Amino acid sequence: MKEEWKVFRGFLDNYTLKNLAKLESSGYLDSLEYIVAEGKESVVIKGKYEDNDIAIKIYRVMNINWKDFHRYLRQDRRFKGIRWSRVEIINEWVRREYSNLMRAYKYGINVPRPIFYRGNVLAMEFIGDQYPAPKLKDIDFDEQSINKVKENLSKDLELLVKKAKIVHGDLSPFNILYYREKPYIIDVSQAIPIDSPEAINLLKRDFSNINFFLKKYGLSLDSTLLDDLILFIKRKTSNDIELFTKPGLP
Repeated sequence: MKEEWKVFRGFLDNYTLKNLAKLESSGYLDSLEYIVAEGKESVVIKGKYEDNDIAIKIYRVMNINWKDFHRYLRQDRRFKGIRWSRVEIINEWVRREYSNLMRAYKYGINVPRPIFYRGNVLAMEFIGDQYPAPKLKDIDFDEQSINKVKENLSKDLELLVKKAKIVHGDLSPFNILYYREKPYIIDVSQAIPIDSPEAINLLKRDFSNINFFLKKYGLSLDSTLLDDLILFIKRKTSNDIELFTKPGLP
C-alpha cells in the first residue's frame, strides 16, 4: 500500500488496492486526498487526475448486500446473463452507474461527468471547489433561488425520461448537490430504463420526494409534467434504450 493511502486503509481491501494501483500505473489516477462521503455500501474520496479534482466512488466489496444488487440488475434488461458472484455483481453495478451517468450527461442533465471505472471503482467530476458542494437538504433558499432550483429539476426530470430514457428511482434532497446556483443529481446507480415495469411507480416517488422538499417553500413540481412523462413512458418502445458504456479500463 502506498504511504499516502494508509489513511484510507479501512476502505481499501486487496481487490480495491489492486484496481487503484492499476489505475495509477495506467495514468488515470494521480492521488487520493480525503474522504468526501461515507456510506454503508460505498465511500467517496476526493482525488486528482491530470491536475483536475475528481470524485472516486469505491464500493465496499465485503460490506455490500450483493444479492440485493443482483436482484435489481436482473430487473434491468441491459444486464443479462450476469454470473452469481459477489465481485462480478459489484463490477456490473459500477458499470451500470457509469452507464446511467453517461446517458444523463450526454443529454445535458446536471450530473457529475463520468470519467472512468475499473472493477469496484468509479471516477467522476468533483462537484465543488476546494470542498464538496452541499446537498440540497442542507441549504435555506431565498425565493428567487428556490424557484430556479424548481425550474432546473423540472427540466432535468423531463430530460431523464424523454432523452436519457431512464428514471432515477431514488431522487431526493439527500442526493442532489447545489453548486453555482444549479442542482446536480448524483447516486444514479439504481436508475432504470423507462421500459422497466417499475418505471412509472419510481417516477411518481421521485416527484413525491421533490415535492415534499419544495412544500416548505410553498412550491411543487407541475403535476401536468408528471402526467406528460407517464404518458411518454406508456407510449415509448424500448428499442433505443441501449447500455451506454465503454469497456472497463485495463
